[in-house]
Amino acid sequence: MEAELTDTSFFEKVLLFIGIDVHKSKWVVTIRTYDLELKTFSMTPSAEELEKYLLKNYPGADYRIVYECCFTGFWIYDYYFEKGYKILVTPTTESIKTEAQ
Repeated sequence: MEAELTDTSFFEKVLLFIGIDVHKSKWVVTIRTYDLELKTFSMTPSAEELEKYLLKNYPGADYRIVYECCFTGFWIYDYYFEKGYKILVTPTTESIKTEAQ
């Protein structure tokens, strides 16, 4: 019997990667597993709204959240970290120095 997406145990302990492309007026969010992109969408820039969306649509999953540090600072990190989520803030591409430069 195949599990339906409405089955609350379908995503139980599934490792999901949540990438947030942060902009002032919106976020572009991509949700994926190691080998499958599940969804990409735009939303208002709200950590609370994204959390509600994840809990409703992917209950029980093991969320790994990442975003690029930019003008927003670390409030997104603080929100998720304080709630016990695993979150990573990456440096902006302009701040990464390579030997080719």
